[in-house]
Amino acid sequence: MQLSTLFISALFLSLATQGQAAELLIVGPIGDFEPRIETLREKVPDREGLEGYLGYSLSYAGPGGIVDVEVREYEDERWLAHEVEGQLRHTAIGDKLGMLSETATIRKFDSGEAMCLESLNINCWWVRNKVSVRISGKALETVINAYLAQFPPTYAAFSPDSTWAAGEMERLLESADHRLDLLTQGGAEGDLMAWIHQELNAFLLYRERYYGFEATPERGQLGEALRAKDEVLLREKLESYKDWWSSSDKRINALK
Repeated sequence: MQLSTLFISALFLSLATQGQAAELLIVGPIGDFEPRIETLREKVPDREGLEGYLGYSLSYAGPGGIVDVEVREYEDERWLAHEVEGQLRHTAIGDKLGMLSETATIRKFDSGEAMCLESLNINCWWVRNKVSVRISGKALETVINAYLAQFPPTYAAFSPDSTWAAGEMERLLESADHRLDLLTQGGAEGDLMAWIHQELNAFLLYRERYYGFEATPERGQLGEALRAKDEVLLREKLESYKDWWSSSDKRINALK
């Protein structure tokens, strides 16, 4: 009896999720590709203080294998195209920081264009206003054309590396400022401080790479602030970086 109740509850939740997901996903067959409804998942923000979104993922099975789809609709599109483009860029410390991946291309499909990374699988992204779409697989043309028709891209392009890096520095400061405000208002201290620390660290690395400012001393002070949970020091550091950024003409050194 208890198992039956659990099964009915799970079925009800699955049907309810399918109904909500149908606003973003194609939950029926696409050509020869059948949706694997058991793979339907709701996606939620995994970072404290991140702007909200409604998102779902679903896999399709068809000729050539599995194709995975994830669609998210955001509350705010201010940095959406920038962040999606960031999925195709180097974010590790080093000379390539912020630069476009060597395998990144703009691929043309029958229904439109997408930003793609090509390796063993093809991973493609694009933006439609407040909606981001990611599709990955080997034989994904049928599925991607259906989604390109449903969400015609308003952004599927690459910025110059220096332009994207400048945007990323501004986004990191804005995000850290937002999280620090949440922390002041009583947000989850550990998670928020860790994210603020990570974002300010990243800002310093971009500033070092593109403007030539040594990052190590400042990164050490940020580490001390995190260990001591020193909100005041974090705020002081953030304000000093904001002051520098607002007084900078934002010209980035030529990439070497």
